[in-house]
Amino acid sequence: MTLQMTRLREPRRYTPLLALVLSLVLSIGQVAAEEADAVAALREWIAQDQVVSVDLSSDRIIRIDEIDSLSEVMPPALLEQFRFPEVEMAIQATTDQAPHSVFKEATNAHAAKTSLGSDGSLQGYVAGQPFVDERIVEAPADQAGLMVAWNNIHRWDSFGYSTTGATTYFMRPSGDGSNAELPKYFSGGGEVLRSVSLFYHRVFLSHIPMLAEQDYHLAVSGGGELLYKDYLEFTAPFDLAGTRMVIERSLDPHEGDQVNSYLPTERRVRRLSSRERADSWLGSEMTLDDFEGFSGRVLDYKWTLLGEKSILAGADVEHEVLNYYGPKSNLPNDRWQLRDCYVLESIPLWEGHPYAFRILFVDKQNSQVRLSMIGDREGRLWKIVFSVYGWTDPAGEEPELHETVSSWRGSIALDLVNERSTVSHALKTDHPVMPLAKVRRMFSASNLTGGR
Repeated sequence: MTLQMTRLREPRRYTPLLALVLSLVLSIGQVAAEEADAVAALREWIAQDQVVSVDLSSDRIIRIDEIDSLSEVMPPALLEQFRFPEVEMAIQATTDQAPHSVFKEATNAHAAKTSLGSDGSLQGYVAGQPFVDERIVEAPADQAGLMVAWNNIHRWDSFGYSTTGATTYFMRPSGDGSNAELPKYFSGGGEVLRSVSLFYHRVFLSHIPMLAEQDYHLAVSGGGELLYKDYLEFTAPFDLAGTRMVIERSLDPHEGDQVNSYLPTERRVRRLSSRERADSWLGSEMTLDDFEGFSGRVLDYKWTLLGEKSILAGADVEHEVLNYYGPKSNLPNDRWQLRDCYVLESIPLWEGHPYAFRILFVDKQNSQVRLSMIGDREGRLWKIVFSVYGWTDPAGEEPELHETVSSWRGSIALDLVNERSTVSHALKTDHPVMPLAKVRRMFSASNLTGGR
């Protein structure tokens, strides 16, 4: 009989490189699970009945030992960003941010005429707020979502606004949690990878409540056909300086935006695809549709009203130039107030869109997007986007137009998956009434090669 010898298999030995790879895979899997849990936690928080018991007295400062008390008025993923030892959140009383009387008068005169088309388009709109709260509450969830979305597009914003010295900073965490090279208005950790500065101006051409005698539109090319035009001129860095863009938003909701860009290096005007609105803007954590929470086209999305929530928001910040702090210097260091919001979910209809969903908190009084929570196609909570505003308490019974408009102070986009962020602020925001000749000159694509 022949004995067959069996060699015992030695225990598997992992090389240091293989062990590192396995560790990274397990870590990535754990992070992905946590991000999926963050979506579930967000939806659960929205569905919960809200009882605001936390003391939000004016001039109160919330510090780290009380940060959990804000769980009633901040979604979990956003609240987690403020969980650091030096946190100080100043609370102020909720301010009355009602629009100008001319906007209210237009709403009273024309809101009953508006309706939704079978495709979700806005029908019969003249000026003012398209849909009053009573109609929103009575409508089915899908129609109510569309109504709130259209209210956001046609919110009170006077003749438009401009920013001077608007700068966007591309941030990432620093290795030791601090960085001595941070620019002015920043404190804490984090590192600025680069920054971009520009001049921005938006002018409305149609549905302007102050111009009833002109059929509610400006007497310029595009008046009555376009909702607005945006002008952007980059001033820094050197390789972008002189680049200019004019963006035109049509009143036809089925028509894409027209984007014309002048590139100094090419010395010509180039028309960009409107589909690029879904692409990363200059490599940042934002797309063109993310500005001010949502700046896209309503019919590109399916809308649903999920309910109502009161959340803390930067609706009346103290500093004219927004300050940032925190471990990554990507959080506004200013005051907060409670705002009543509608909660919407928007789902892109384009299957190639990088977003799976966007949940927006829209202010019930002035229709501004206070907060946007964005999920990716892998089921993760990907981004948190929000803007902060300044507010001037109107003086007298007949305030000026600009005294009843919130002034943009800054925007924050937090990429939770890649641990990057993009933050912006302006040196000054104005709400000017421009001469028609200047509107024609600045916002003409044919004049892009000549500058402002």
